[in-house]
Amino acid sequence: AVDGLVRPRIVVPEDLIRELPEEQLCAILLHEDAHRRRRDPLRTAAGRLGLAIFFFYPLIYPVLHRLKSTAEYACDESVVHSGVTAGDYSRALARTLELGLAMPAFAAAAAAGGSLLRRRLRRLPTLNSRRYAMRLKYQLLLVAAALIVAAATFYPVPMRAGSAQGADSSAAVQRSDAAGIINAFDEAPVLVKKAAPVYPEEAKKLGVQAMVRLSLVIDENGRVTDATIVPADAEGTAGAAPETELEGEALSKLDKPQLEELRASFEKSAREAAMKWEFKPASLKGKAVKTRVAVPVRFRLN
Repeated sequence: AVDGLVRPRIVVPEDLIRELPEEQLCAILLHEDAHRRRRDPLRTAAGRLGLAIFFFYPLIYPVLHRLKSTAEYACDESVVHSGVTAGDYSRALARTLELGLAMPAFAAAAAAGGSLLRRRLRRLPTLNSRRYAMRLKYQLLLVAAALIVAAATFYPVPMRAGSAQGADSSAAVQRSDAAGIINAFDEAPVLVKKAAPVYPEEAKKLGVQAMVRLSLVIDENGRVTDATIVPADAEGTAGAAPETELEGEALSKLDKPQLEELRASFEKSAREAAMKWEFKPASLKGKAVKTRVAVPVRFRLN
């Protein structure tokens, strides 16, 4: 069994240690260790507390019964996942039950949970370690996908003025804007040092949040040499007025000059912070190049 709410520990009868073969004892301990890692004693205590409070609610009894059986199933799966075959684990359970029936307290508990034990033993042959190894593989893929999404969120996104003319429109084609800045690159610039923008005090008092879109010029050394505001719709009409997005219930009570003042404070803070950022510069064919990127700066209140 597993005992203890704060620091759960596994309790094993001495007879079990003496009588069980090592591989069977290992299987039983893996099952109990799964209970320990899941903190099932704490879950059980929470269930009993819920039962004491909502004893009049009839559905709580089948819910707690289902939680108990689900915990046992999950720990059985953990044992098979660790590499113990279903047959060896079934024999370990049967031998444990056989040894425990000699103890009155254990025999009473086994009789009370006999139905669940039968379901567990019938279920074991349907489990296999490969199934749970595949589940781990899917979990790793999900973690990798989450990391890619997080990286895409924090890395700057290159601006593209449009498709290059001609047959070759790949990123390897150099294109320069009016300032002679190369927009194409093989490797995008990577932010290595970030200074957090200062949240405007007036906006904080009003509960206003904002999204500022910056266009940054990053030189060959990774320094930001220019930070300007880009329009909310980068694909919109040329010459459209840049507009920082504001959010908050207080906005409906402000007039146009006050809104513009709020926008200006957010934009100033974002530009000042961005000028302190440092990047690993973009590169084209292994050579560091000057480039322009679009970076969103979000102001959010906790």
